[in-house]
Amino acid sequence: MESTQLTSQMACASGPRALEKPELAADRRGRPSLKTLVLWAALATMLCLICTSPRADTFDIVSKQLDTPSTTVWRIENPNVKLQLQEYPEIAFAPDDRVMVTAGGCVQTGGHGKTWKRYVDPSGPNSDHLYHGLILVPGVNASPVRLQQFGLNVEHLIASIPIGPNGADAHLQLGYEDDEYDDNGYWGHDDGTEDQCAGSVNAFVIISVGHSGTQPLPAPSFIGISPDNFRCQAAWAFHNFDTARLSLDSFTNAFDFQWYDYLDPVVGIAFLAARDSLASGGNCMGMAFLADATENQFIVGDLTENLWDNYKSRDITTPRVTEDINTAHWAQLSAAFMNYYLNNVIRSPADNARLVESDLTRGVNANYGMISIAHGTDGHVVVPLRVSHSGSTIMIDVYDPNRQCGAKPDTATYPPIIINGDTWSFVMGSGETWSGSTANDGLAYVPYTSASGWRRFGADFAGAVQIIFGSNAKVEQVTDTKGRTLFLPGSQKIDTSASGLGKAVLHLPVYSQSRPRNGDPLYKVTNPAKPPLSADTVARFEKEYAADYRDLRSSFIVKSADLSRLTFQVSSVNTSRPVRSLIYQRGQFFEIKATSASRLAITIANPSSLASGGIYFDNEATGPISAVFTSGQLTDGTVHVQTTTPIAVTSARVGVRESPTGIRLTSPVALRAIAIKDELTTANGRKASTMSNVRILPE
Repeated sequence: MESTQLTSQMACASGPRALEKPELAADRRGRPSLKTLVLWAALATMLCLICTSPRADTFDIVSKQLDTPSTTVWRIENPNVKLQLQEYPEIAFAPDDRVMVTAGGCVQTGGHGKTWKRYVDPSGPNSDHLYHGLILVPGVNASPVRLQQFGLNVEHLIASIPIGPNGADAHLQLGYEDDEYDDNGYWGHDDGTEDQCAGSVNAFVIISVGHSGTQPLPAPSFIGISPDNFRCQAAWAFHNFDTARLSLDSFTNAFDFQWYDYLDPVVGIAFLAARDSLASGGNCMGMAFLADATENQFIVGDLTENLWDNYKSRDITTPRVTEDINTAHWAQLSAAFMNYYLNNVIRSPADNARLVESDLTRGVNANYGMISIAHGTDGHVVVPLRVSHSGSTIMIDVYDPNRQCGAKPDTATYPPIIINGDTWSFVMGSGETWSGSTANDGLAYVPYTSASGWRRFGADFAGAVQIIFGSNAKVEQVTDTKGRTLFLPGSQKIDTSASGLGKAVLHLPVYSQSRPRNGDPLYKVTNPAKPPLSADTVARFEKEYAADYRDLRSSFIVKSADLSRLTFQVSSVNTSRPVRSLIYQRGQFFEIKATSASRLAITIANPSSLASGGIYFDNEATGPISAVFTSGQLTDGTVHVQTTTPIAVTSARVGVRESPTGIRLTSPVALRAIAIKDELTTANGRKASTMSNVRILPE
């Protein structure tokens, strides 16, 4: 297995929590009384509403993309699909106007299964007479017609405006064709009937108007935001800001967790380790990610596409905006980000630039992504806007969250990422130059797509083994059975040679770089955490893990089946504090808590199957170490955790693995009896806990 180093709304899939079934009041014949039946009917109706009612949607987000004496371009996000016809009096026309219309995206039509359909040209059952977007442009068509039949992306001349009973009806009307409107909207996105909406966006309509005979600008060119306008339209008007502690709300809202995930130590430890460090230096990832998402016509919470116009203030205190950015900042721990990062950071900077250029020049609209740059254990994220060449030098113009648009039009110049062969450099907002290469402090392109994975927590990324070390652990070296090492001798520099693990062990930095502050308040965090978890669960994780796992800068991913018996040599930063490590793969985890430990080794016996191979713990110090071992298995239906009492480990090895009967401990030393606490939690919330004595088996 390749090994990759990491430093870095709760979803109720099955409806509301099951209610305790009350006793049925009976009549004299033993049947439920009429009153009881009525109460049960009311309860059933309420539960049905809870399970199936769509959330409230925001309709008709209308904005001007361009407004000059000769040309006006309007954009309508989420056109109202709960009405047969909707009027837009602000979008008015006059004789001799020339109009071009484009439209696209998808709509929730309600029902069961995959129910989203294309807004312009839907397919599937009943799509011959239902589910079409409608349009009426006075002077072009006398009555509403389907957008599909209107003539999109071609110029229409308004020779005259028909006069209605109340004067000139000279404004736009949009509508929707359906036989039932109450469950239409933009809630619960899925891939749609026949997967017609896979990777799509919410419906939109763009109206380009050339006044007094002026030729309209091409409407499709306004589907996205051009690179010239990105910094002042898609990006934020304020620069990067710090968040001292990310809230639990922001974490749980970032990923689609299930109930059992909240009992998973990987989830708890990742939150506790990252909350104080992930954004303490800035929210560059959250700002860049949301700029990409909203430019791609997604509506994220209360954020609309033109972020600059909606959030101009340098002293914004809107709690929801803060929380949106904090939530998006967690996306650096998503499966999607990890996948793209790990695939591209091993490429050369020039290869990454080619990927960027391909996306930015695809069709009429740029597909913006993100570029990650690393500087030791720190990292920064920017949005690439264009790629240019000067001889062998490649320059990538970027939106940097540390450098906001100062005014419109923006005439300022901004430093690009400069690439020469395998090396890159970038001048940060502080004035410091960061640089790196394929071998160290890498650059990686992370494309933004609407594909799944951004809301999937990366703990079970591609079945890989993940290892998180506590903040008191220092990883001195990593070796495999072939004698390859991660670090060059006597240093912490990565060995990328054929005899090293540098091509397999990759460092994912914490993206929290901001520019130095000038003393004035810039962005205030006012959202308190509102934990969706029970108080006892939160308290248990805080008590057990918070003091020992305080950052993610010493974490690893073992990614490929080619490695075997991977050993981590570890020393303690402070021998008065425990050294801890969590190892996880596909719902199986082991956790080690070692006290009085100065030097130790942890070996993953079989990275392709953590459960069967288990781990080995070696005391490499002169005195004994007291160690507590935990083994756990998480499935959709149960969480099974077994924890030993402290074991005195001398110089002998202790093996820990899973067996059909639970945790299995082995050692070449004499047999010893220990106690094990066994806890089982099921989906209905029931818990069972027992204590039993077991013996360590011979190796």
